[in-house]
Amino acid sequence: MRVLITNNTLDNRAGSEVYVRDLALALLRRGHNPVAYSTRLGMVANELREATIPVIDDLRLLTAVPDIIHGQHHLDAMTAMLHFPDTPAVYFCHGWLPWEEMAPHFPTIQRYVAVDDLCRERLQCIHGIPGERIRMIRNFVDLRRFALRGELPATPRRALVFSNYINEDGCLGILRQACADRGIELDAIGLSVGHSEARPEQILGQYDIVFAKARCALEALACGTALIACDAAGLGGMVTPGNYERFRALNFGIRTLRDPITIETITREIDLYDAIGARGVTQRVRSEAAMEPAIDQIIDVYREAVDAHLAAQATKHPEKEHDYRAHFLTASDYLRGVADFTKGRYRAEQERDQAWVEATAQRLRTEQAKSELARIRNSRLWPVVTSLYRLKNAIWNRPLATLKTRQDNRRNGDNQGVHGSHALDDHPRIFEQIYQHNSWQSAESRSGPGSTLKRTEVLRHELPAVLSRLGVRTLVDAPCGDCNWRQHIEIDLDAYIGVDIVPALIEDNRRRYRNPNWKFEVVDLIKDPLPPGDAVLCRDALIHLSLADIGRALSNIRRSGAKYLLATSHEAISVNTDIATGGWRSVNLMLAPFNLSAPLERIVENPQTGKILGVWALGKS
Repeated sequence: MRVLITNNTLDNRAGSEVYVRDLALALLRRGHNPVAYSTRLGMVANELREATIPVIDDLRLLTAVPDIIHGQHHLDAMTAMLHFPDTPAVYFCHGWLPWEEMAPHFPTIQRYVAVDDLCRERLQCIHGIPGERIRMIRNFVDLRRFALRGELPATPRRALVFSNYINEDGCLGILRQACADRGIELDAIGLSVGHSEARPEQILGQYDIVFAKARCALEALACGTALIACDAAGLGGMVTPGNYERFRALNFGIRTLRDPITIETITREIDLYDAIGARGVTQRVRSEAAMEPAIDQIIDVYREAVDAHLAAQATKHPEKEHDYRAHFLTASDYLRGVADFTKGRYRAEQERDQAWVEATAQRLRTEQAKSELARIRNSRLWPVVTSLYRLKNAIWNRPLATLKTRQDNRRNGDNQGVHGSHALDDHPRIFEQIYQHNSWQSAESRSGPGSTLKRTEVLRHELPAVLSRLGVRTLVDAPCGDCNWRQHIEIDLDAYIGVDIVPALIEDNRRRYRNPNWKFEVVDLIKDPLPPGDAVLCRDALIHLSLADIGRALSNIRRSGAKYLLATSHEAISVNTDIATGGWRSVNLMLAPFNLSAPLERIVENPQTGKILGVWALGKS
């Protein structure tokens, strides 16, 4: 048979691309004539050509009419079916989420194939495909390539992330920390880390545990490693003889990845490592997921589709043998269905291009400003400018509340110095006066210019995803301020608890925000017990405290029982200077006297100043 195989791309080594490659090679070995088609060619296309398999991006080049169309990804499959309107087709669905996996309706599609139970659900429950036209052919492994490694050690020593989606900006840092806590060395391969491995079968056997999903998971299991089903979408867990059938039925995919990726959940699954159990799972994979039986099934479906097509043709009236009105009508319905998505994508590309233009202009303005600043620094006026800046900084760090506290201390004969060592009872008075007098002089927010919508744009965009990855369900915002930016962001939480030292501010928040999941409490971050929560958000707060008070606040946060701290830090700062509480200066939490470790994740709020919102695991910072 001449088999025309379609796919969205034939470039990078991703799941469906590798599936096409392995299928085409298997068909070639059996004496069939595969042809691969995609509008985007590259790495995998070159591998197919080297194996003498024709690869095209223009169907007009194919003058030999195929016997069957193996359709994957609706745009390319529909293109092929319209070009060869008399050729029967089988459409394969490989995923639940991707838009390109949508199943089209067309008169020549005789059968649909799902690679797992969830794909069958998509075909039947979303795209209206009758169950009797669906066949199940699960993913397979070429056992000749993926050889069995030796026995696993009793204790794992090496682990591998095998994914095109997990990267350093996502959850890779969490996986690395969890493995390090158990004395395991972690490596990573995949497009997202810039290392697409052409021959994974040559390295998988070197690892004891592999973090992967879908096809990558199956290949790792075939080699004899222990597998933790995991990807950027979430955590499925350690695959064992007891849960193997459930994972296999769902292709170790998205429906199994239900847990958040945190240090606690990853270490929990690592602790389930069992060399004997892993070998039992491997034996099942090698007996049930071999490639050759799956190729037999695929060829059987091809023949079934050809027979069904011939039977349908035989019932046609000779005068209507080449009547393609049904083809045109279904093609029209199909185009109507993809039009909105295509138009939306075009708009998104326009916005992307405009953003690039604006970013380029901003970069040029920044370079011009740097040049101008260098010129000013070399001028005679520079000493005057620096003197004015020091004067402004001194005034900023001596608000009225601080001066009043000094007078009270002198009046009461209190010998305790103000700088870095206020009596703890004076803290509310300092911040109450700042709030009442709007001392930070922001027209939009009494919490200061750092709480304006413009200054929190990046934060509001990235924070929900970070909290989701950490599995945070209850967030303690300490201090919450006036919630100016918080009210403009949707975060999937069970509870949000805002705390602040200023009673009037808390009362204002209770009146303004009536969300049943929001709660506000008067709490001194430095000394009062914090409400229980999964994480403490401490943004733009420590910069207003003396070094001693920052230390007290951090200790108080650690005592709260929260798993994570999300706090402002300025990575460009080389030395932490002291101030009186109530003032302002930048703080780098990774420097003395705090010496926190590098954050698990970071939201870069201002790359020019090095301001980040870092994520630290409490107890490990």
